[in-house]
Amino acid sequence: ATDKLVHAGFRRPEDLGLFFGLKALAGLGLPALATALILLTGLMPVNKALPLIILALPIGLILPDYVLVKLTRKRQSAIRRALPDVLDMLVVCSEAGLGLNAAIQRVALEMDIQHPILADELKTTMLHMGAGMDSRAALQALASRTGLDEIRSLTATLQQAMRFGTSISETLRTYSEEMRSKRLEAAQEQAAKVGVKMLIPIALFMLPAVMVIVMATPMIRVVGGLTGK
Repeated sequence: ATDKLVHAGFRRPEDLGLFFGLKALAGLGLPALATALILLTGLMPVNKALPLIILALPIGLILPDYVLVKLTRKRQSAIRRALPDVLDMLVVCSEAGLGLNAAIQRVALEMDIQHPILADELKTTMLHMGAGMDSRAALQALASRTGLDEIRSLTATLQQAMRFGTSISETLRTYSEEMRSKRLEAAQEQAAKVGVKMLIPIALFMLPAVMVIVMATPMIRVVGGLTGK
C-alpha cells in the first residue's frame, strides 16, 4: 500500500494511516448507510435487505483502493505525457554545457507551469541530491516514486552513462528519440483500433436509421397495396 500511495503522489508519513482509516470508515460506513436508508425508506424488509447490507462491506473496503488506482493512473499518465518535453529540454541544457544536476534543476524550474507533476518530482530529486544523496541513488528514487517503466529505463540509461563516462547529452538525445518513436507507435496503434471501436455505435445508432430510410418506401407501398390506396 505504501508504494501505491507514493505512486499516487501521497508521500507524507501520515498518509498511510489516513488511507487505512478511510478504508475502515468506508467498510463500516457504507453498510451503516445502506441500513439507514432501508430503515428510513422502508423499500424492503431488513431480512431481505441483509444480503445487500453484507455486500456493502467489501464494496466499502475496495472503494478506496479503486480510487487510489484511478489517481495513480491519472498521475502516471500526466508524467508520461510530460516526459518527451522534459527530455528535449534536458538535451538542450546538456548541450549548452550544464551538468546533469544543473540541467535537472533548470528543467524543473522551466516546466513548473506546463508539467507541474513531473517538475515536482524533479525538484524532489534535486532536494535529495542537495541533501547529499548520490546522483544514481536519487535517480533510482525518482523511478521508484513514479512507478513508470519509462522513468526506470531513463534512470538506468543515465546511470550507465555516468558509470562509463559517456556523453549525457547524446544519451538523452538517443532516449528522447526512442520515446517519441514509442509515442508515435502507440498513437498509431490507438488509431488502428478506432475502426473496430466504431462498429458498436454504428450498429446501435446509425444502422437502425439507415434501415428505416431504406425500408420506408417499400413499406409505404406494401401498406398502400393492402389498403387499396
